[in-house]
Amino acid sequence: MISKKQKINFIIYFCLFYTISLILIFKIIGQPIMDFEINLIKNIFGNTLNYTPFLFAPFCSGLVGISIYLTIIFSLGITKIYKIKPIKTIIYTITLYLINIIRLIIVLLSEKINIEFAQTIHVISWFIIGGFILWFVYKN
Repeated sequence: MISKKQKINFIIYFCLFYTISLILIFKIIGQPIMDFEINLIKNIFGNTLNYTPFLFAPFCSGLVGISIYLTIIFSLGITKIYKIKPIKTIIYTITLYLINIIRLIIVLLSEKINIEFAQTIHVISWFIIGGFILWFVYKN
């Protein structure tokens, strides 16, 4: 059974780690990773996709979803609610990153139908990423 102290500590650690991870994403690693992803997608698809309606930002890089996942796992581990399984955590982190690249490609491809459809797919894709995060936390 999870004690009240563990629940409170989980919330404190989650807020602390998530804040630190967002600072890292936006100040240090977010833009280089986003640039890598943009170059990768442009090298694969070239001019067949219309990139102009989209603003590529560190939020799009998949790092926010990964930071949420890792923050939950580490907060559960530190509060002794859950024992961290490093191999699964690494595998699920890499999988989330790859799923996000596929998500970006799907959103860009959906613009071929029309921009409103692409915006809808973009929003739906975040819920799908959220589902993967919850599933990976559960499976870990």
